[in-house]
Order: sequence, then C-alpha cells, then structure tokens
Amino acid sequence: MIREMDSDYSSHSASLFNLVWFFRTPWFACGSFIIFLDVKIRPRVASHHFK
Repeated sequence: MIREMDSDYSSHSASLFNLVWFFRTPWFACGSFIIFLDVKIRPRVASHHFK
C-alpha cells in the first residue's frame, strides 16, 4: 500500500515537474513583458496622478 502510494506520488511529481518545465519559458516571457509595461506605464500614471 505504501509502496503503491509512493510510486504514484513520484510519478505525479514527475508530471508536475514536466508541466513546470513546459510552462517556465512562456511564463518568464509574459512576466518580463508585464514588468516592461509596468516600468513604462507606472511613471506616467504617477506623474499624471500627482500633478
């Protein structure tokens, strides 16, 4: 029973790791794009806000 659960858990974590590996590059690109937009837009919004 325990061995069965252990093998099931290891296969599950392996598939989870594959998912993380698969989604890492798109998420990194999306995150850097969001940071780029934030850096570009936030100073304008702040200066517009505090004038």
